[in-house]
Amino acid sequence: MYPLVQFHALSLYAYPSLGATGTPHTLGNFLAQHLPLLFPASASDPPFRDLAYPIVQGVVTPKDTEMAWLGACMAGADGWLNVCVGILRDK
Repeated sequence: MYPLVQFHALSLYAYPSLGATGTPHTLGNFLAQHLPLLFPASASDPPFRDLAYPIVQGVVTPKDTEMAWLGACMAGADGWLNVCVGILRDK
């Protein structure tokens, strides 16, 4: 199963559910691959941190959510999975 992800108005990705090693792809994998400046792969290591947060269907979504689950459960009526990105601001 390849969920169709509409990441912004001009892009469409058929993203595989499983990686080469058989581990599930997560939303965090997808975001780190396509928006590495906002979602660094090593966000837990200082001084790196996420500068944004993902939103799917109006719900702030954890980055460890599997892409297959998102495609099956959170896709819209048209079958598209829309991922929005909210930008964090410093206070």
